[in-house]
Amino acid sequence: MLCYKLNLYQDSLLGSFFLVGLLCFFSFFSFFSFCSNAAEAENRPSLPTQVSQAPADEGATFSQDSAVSKLRLLDEEDNQTFCSAFFLNSDKLLSAAHCFREDVFRAEVISGNQNLEVKDIVRHPKARDAEVIPHDLAVVYLKEAIALPRIPLLATTSPEIGERIKIYGFGVEGDLSKAKWVSAEIVKKEKNFYVAQAEDFLCNGASGSPAFLSRNEGLFIFGIVSSGLTGDCRKSKRVRLIPLDERENWRFIKHHLSKVSQ
Repeated sequence: MLCYKLNLYQDSLLGSFFLVGLLCFFSFFSFFSFCSNAAEAENRPSLPTQVSQAPADEGATFSQDSAVSKLRLLDEEDNQTFCSAFFLNSDKLLSAAHCFREDVFRAEVISGNQNLEVKDIVRHPKARDAEVIPHDLAVVYLKEAIALPRIPLLATTSPEIGERIKIYGFGVEGDLSKAKWVSAEIVKKEKNFYVAQAEDFLCNGASGSPAFLSRNEGLFIFGIVSSGLTGDCRKSKRVRLIPLDERENWRFIKHHLSKVSQ
């Protein structure tokens, strides 16, 4: 009987140690995850928000609309296509990687009333030429920096299914003459992209347009337009959006923001 009670005591003691160990493990794991998420959020790139004007002798004015610019892409036969892009800082813009196909011979940024020369284009290392590109991002380097207009910050939160968002860029209903606002709703959320139902058709020129979340503090960029769901933009108003807060996308943006142009 004594041995039996002793065995029960030992089993109970071992069980208690096991439960305590398990609780300690989960507590440590939760703390580690919290710290990792906090560190990731702190390391997210912060974009400039100051308001400045181009020097008067350049004959250029950069309004707030200039923060979102039009990309003109030409092949060797001067056939042209268009995309949108937005400024990360005074000499770098972010756009969609698929805009820069292998046959693109020359690119220029049309910002305000100036045509700005492009020095280099760097695609996300995991971007690939396919119908759906999980990391459809590219950084456009200008040959010369410009005076920046006021531009929104990158968002530190993500939209949810059913949330209303705004898209601002070129190619709305096929119009390339000026950037326009389009309202949309998030209808699907995947690991590497969102699907949004827009109120207008987004056609040639819309890829690379920034997508905005509305928060109490204002508008924040959370992603960019990648592509439509069909080959014909007039058949569907649904578009894919690439989230900027995806870990590898943040690293790509942060890496290029930290680089000093030569």
